[in-house]
Amino acid sequence: MKGFGESSKNNKKKSLFKNKSNLNQKKLITEASSLHSQGNIFEAAKYYQLFLDKGFIDPNVLINYGLICKQIGQLEKALKLYLKTIDIYPKFANAHYNLGNLLRDLGRPKDGEISIRKAIKINPNFANAHANLGGILIDLGNIKEAEVSTRKAIDLDPNCPIAHSNLGLILRDLGKTKEAETSSRKAIELNPNFADAHSNLGNILRDQGKLEEAEISIRKAIEPNPNFAKAHSNLGNILRDQGKLEEAEISTRKAIEINPELADAHSNLGGILRDIGRLNEAEISTRKAIEIDPNHSNAHSNLGGILRDQGKLNEAEISTRKAIELDPNYLIAYCNLGNILRDLGKVEEARLCSKKIMSISSFSIVGSYSFNYHLKSNPSHT
Repeated sequence: MKGFGESSKNNKKKSLFKNKSNLNQKKLITEASSLHSQGNIFEAAKYYQLFLDKGFIDPNVLINYGLICKQIGQLEKALKLYLKTIDIYPKFANAHYNLGNLLRDLGRPKDGEISIRKAIKINPNFANAHANLGGILIDLGNIKEAEVSTRKAIDLDPNCPIAHSNLGLILRDLGKTKEAETSSRKAIELNPNFADAHSNLGNILRDQGKLEEAEISIRKAIEPNPNFAKAHSNLGNILRDQGKLEEAEISTRKAIEINPELADAHSNLGGILRDIGRLNEAEISTRKAIEIDPNHSNAHSNLGGILRDQGKLNEAEISTRKAIELDPNYLIAYCNLGNILRDLGKVEEARLCSKKIMSISSFSIVGSYSFNYHLKSNPSHT
């Protein structure tokens, strides 16, 4: 009988949608919101579109429809909906907030920052806006500002999972891995299905050398969101660390299949292929990462290592120096440069490189550094 009831209910909805003349503004919003809250986004989208086709205007309808469009990959349509909302309702903080998040996803973090800041100006107590501003500032490398913004979000709403997840990212960048783990776990406690938090926790556990736990955490990120490209890429890193190179390659190629413009994945694939010994493919993959993001310091450093393996020492030096130019405190790049300079017979420059390494870090690796070892390429963390 339950199945019969469900079937009757579905038939009623179908007939309701078919008889458009019976759908007034209130009914359309109610039906669309109900379907959306149940996760039936494609049916909800039909009602949102019908609402707009009838000439009705409502800011929440525009925003919710934009969220669905973003979720199903129709980013340009989502952008138009958000911009239309702002044009009609310029003081609607939620519209500026969602626009900022979308611009970030479109690879326009500076524009995203501007939009999120507008949302905060309209509503200074908008906790999620402060949290996502922190995320954008992380992307832009403004770690101190990111921490201020993220902690502000937590002050406003201690139960904001986005803020705790972003704080975990910040603390990780600051080298505070235990505190970063605590923040990421708090985000997951607040939202057990928060894919980003599971992915971030996986990276933190990897930093701590807890590879099996890291793998479990990353897989939890992928489980609710199979198209989470960064998580597939990060899983590839962990599998590579475990020596599971074939699985690592599959996972990283999956990331690229989902998002061909993910520079980190191309760079990481280059590192995996280098480990396997497929140097020509490794070079192609790493150069693709640089083509997508010319300022990708890891990719330039990794390319230097690949070129060194191929015996192209002068090109290797150029690539590695580019990595250091982009990140003057890039320890692994200096180590690799020292190896290259030694191979080129530039002993004095290699010694200067060693001194620079010692000034950057007090890790134990430095004390034994003698340019007599080979460092692997550095995987990109996302």
